[in-house]
Amino acid sequence: MIRKLTLALAILPLLASPAGAQAWLEGLARSAVEGVAREAVGRAVSGAAQPASTPGAAPAPSKAAAKTSEIVRPSDLPKPAGAAEKKQAYEDFSRYSCSDCEGGRGYDAWARQILGQTGWNKWESKVGALAVGETLTWQGVKANGVLKVVSEDPVGGFPCKQIHYRLIKGAASAERDGLFCFGRSGPYSGSDTWVEVY
Repeated sequence: MIRKLTLALAILPLLASPAGAQAWLEGLARSAVEGVAREAVGRAVSGAAQPASTPGAAPAPSKAAAKTSEIVRPSDLPKPAGAAEKKQAYEDFSRYSCSDCEGGRGYDAWARQILGQTGWNKWESKVGALAVGETLTWQGVKANGVLKVVSEDPVGGFPCKQIHYRLIKGAASAERDGLFCFGRSGPYSGSDTWVEVY
């Protein structure tokens, strides 16, 4: 009962306008279709939807094919091995002590905040608008940073931009790669936008 009441209160602002209500209903319909598709793929992979193979019959879908079909948003794309560790090392490199920061530390790696791009999808749209070879630069407290679009190639069926981040602090530096793709940011999004994958 409490869960239903919480859900009703959460969606109430969405239903205040016709556009919000339409986006919410589209998201519900999309989620229902995705659920049915996932269930059908699961049955096909487990063999429940097909009889044992007969001579001349097409082979059952592999688990790899099932995983590919589950990629419906850029956030579903697999991250490269070690991407999380590289991002953490990059952020650790940029950390500095700060008496007026939350937790007593700040991060020069947080370009979104330093460049004032903290509104909904502002950062993603800014990076998505860059062409191959273009850069964004920022000056942090201890390190200066640069983000460069190194290529623009589709990944998993989505238009994507491969990004390279670099921080320079004196003679030392830290680097990592990133990926921004154009697609739905979530199950209830009403239109495609640029999404930071990693």
